[in-house]
Amino acid sequence: AMKAPWQPGDGRSWYSPWADFTSIDWRQIQRGDRIEIDAGATPGQTLAYNPLVLPQLPAGSAPIIFEVSSDPNHCAGTAAIAIGYWNTPSGIDIGNNSNIIVQGSGWHMNGVTVPNWPSFPNLRVGGINQTGINIGPQANNITLQNIELVGSKKVGLNVSGSNVACNYLMFHDAPTNMVFAPASSSTVSLNGCWFYGYYQRNCPGIVATPSAPGKILVHNTVFGPQVGTAIDVSGSPNTTLQGDNSLFINCGFSNVKAAQSAQVTLKNVTSYLAPLNSSGNAHDCLTFPESNPFPTGSVVSNSICSGGVVDVTGSNLLGSSDFQYQTTGNTVLLSSSQLSAQPFVVDPSSLWYPDSSMGFPYNFAVKSGSASAGFGSLNVTSIPQYLAAIVPQAAK
Repeated sequence: AMKAPWQPGDGRSWYSPWADFTSIDWRQIQRGDRIEIDAGATPGQTLAYNPLVLPQLPAGSAPIIFEVSSDPNHCAGTAAIAIGYWNTPSGIDIGNNSNIIVQGSGWHMNGVTVPNWPSFPNLRVGGINQTGINIGPQANNITLQNIELVGSKKVGLNVSGSNVACNYLMFHDAPTNMVFAPASSSTVSLNGCWFYGYYQRNCPGIVATPSAPGKILVHNTVFGPQVGTAIDVSGSPNTTLQGDNSLFINCGFSNVKAAQSAQVTLKNVTSYLAPLNSSGNAHDCLTFPESNPFPTGSVVSNSICSGGVVDVTGSNLLGSSDFQYQTTGNTVLLSSSQLSAQPFVVDPSSLWYPDSSMGFPYNFAVKSGSASAGFGSLNVTSIPQYLAAIVPQAAK
């Protein structure tokens, strides 16, 4: 156990906790251990901790868990902790360790006052660090849950290791919110995450480096508003992207950019791009700019593209079971015809780019009886719905 600002103890109980991450006696840490982090007993307070930098820990299959306490005496309803608000390379550095879990214990206001935003993870990482969370190239089986990654100088989350699970993470306001840069074949999965911009507009969501081999799996995730390119694998021919039941709201440049040889599968995705001006111009909903032939392995199915440009070079059909509304460009690749009925509850003329309301007033669920019934995201249809249904730890 650990809690600031108590004097260092042996870390074996709340009566004798470590004072900070820098006080941990790493020689005591064994596989299967759980390090509980005190967020305080005062509602609304945020306790600050020094960066968590893991040395090379003993190998083993049992996970070592770092977790914000769920005990109400050590984490009041709106208490939270902040890690890494110092000028160090990373707020949390996993290094080359394997079988590590880092997680908050819940979502709530955590002291941040933004109108209509009911929930934030109670573990916040970022500040003035170069990287919020770093996962080294030899790390394996890493799980991150219930974490807010905010405002690092360069990267919110750097994934160089393999088999990384990101559950219920909130990314915003880093120059690049997430970098996928494994040295060998790897898989990173995102479930119930949210990428957006608040202090900064048009920061990239997920970017794969040119040499990155492996898979990016995206499920029940929201991109936007005020993200630049949501997912960019345009320079990564060895990266496979698979996404389903996710929502793209007003991305500033493109929803998905992919290389000609990349394999992309999108299923039950809703893309909404508002006009930039009175002429109805909008950003790209899909960008595959490389030369013919377009890869036959890429598929877009059961999805909705409302607004935006299909900037795809090639002639191979991406998917015939899709719904388009006011899209332009090479739309025949997305479906055989373009339907004209408005698929959403919201009137698109009321939403422009950028969206200063952060998307909260808008519901992207399909209207009853609409021609687009059965298309688009079935799980994530609005920001409030995402926080109420997708994130089980969020306050209702």
